[in-house]
Amino acid sequence: MRTLASVASRRVARWSGAVCLPLTLLALLASCAGDGSTLDPAGRPLGPPEIRVDPADVSLSLLEKTSLTVEVTVTNAGGLPLVVERVTSEQAFIRPQFEGVAELRMDESRRVRLEITAGEATSSPLEGTVEIASNDSAEPTATVAIHLEITPTPVPEIDVSPAVLDLTLAEGESEVRNLRISNLGSADLVVSDVSSTSTFLFPTNAPTVVPSADSANVSVTVSADGLIPGFHFGTIDVTSNDEDEPVVQVPVDLEVTHAGPFPATLSAIQANVFNPSCAAVSWCHGSGMQMNLDLRDGNSFDSLVGRPSLEVDALRVDPFHPDDSYLVCKVENCAWIVGNQMPAGELPLDPSVVEVIRRWIALGAQDD
Repeated sequence: MRTLASVASRRVARWSGAVCLPLTLLALLASCAGDGSTLDPAGRPLGPPEIRVDPADVSLSLLEKTSLTVEVTVTNAGGLPLVVERVTSEQAFIRPQFEGVAELRMDESRRVRLEITAGEATSSPLEGTVEIASNDSAEPTATVAIHLEITPTPVPEIDVSPAVLDLTLAEGESEVRNLRISNLGSADLVVSDVSSTSTFLFPTNAPTVVPSADSANVSVTVSADGLIPGFHFGTIDVTSNDEDEPVVQVPVDLEVTHAGPFPATLSAIQANVFNPSCAAVSWCHGSGMQMNLDLRDGNSFDSLVGRPSLEVDALRVDPFHPDDSYLVCKVENCAWIVGNQMPAGELPLDPSVVEVIRRWIALGAQDD
């Protein structure tokens, strides 16, 4: 019995001068021959399927916790159909996007997508492979090598120096100190606020953006105005987009010392001014109480603070207002005093002593 293939072969011989063959006949010739072998359109046996993968080696870099899809091309470099059965990977960071079975004819290609997911930068580098199984008998499993470098996500990192502000001021003094804000990270540092709830600390406006590896200064005015001698503690808060340290607190240790030769307190003024110069002479402001003003120890507060002068229309001591206090004018010899400068019969008080009296009044003229 003549086979269909032998009949087709004789027809090919008769039509050898034709430019082309009918498509159905070409398909038939490419499928089989009388001896069961597979032939090309010219009647020659087709070669076996042969897999080619491009690229066979993939190197890439990703930011941590990000993903990227890459493609590899699978091609049939042989003659017979190439059947791609599965695409797999044993590494968790590689996820092939391939479903079902693909059949590729001679010189036909297909793209296979691979989803690559980066984890923490500390796990870098990662090495993996993708296995592509097919009916290529010479290479049943083709592999694609994957090399992944994971880089840290750019983040800002704040550093503030000095870590502590430590200074000493005399009463009423002020000083400007700088805080240096540095960005040790790899992304822009956004400083949104520099502030303080402490009444003696006054930061200036914060810089908006500090680039990576750069720095900026913030000025802070520290004022001892209105503070009594002693230690005072506060903090400066620096707020930024550093997720690990959104608020940096800078402690401030301020020691306030006496501005004059002795503390600005009534007891110190009593001991250093009133007792030796005013109350020691009985006819003055001792037992004699000139102008009904008793400056003896224990009586001076009630005689001075909030009491009207008998000479002018003013308070002898107006708390918080030294310029309006008649006591200050009497020792400074203001133009509007009545009578003599005090203390009477002695040299005028040293300006530093007068400043202590002014300071005591400015602080509220407290009875200590």
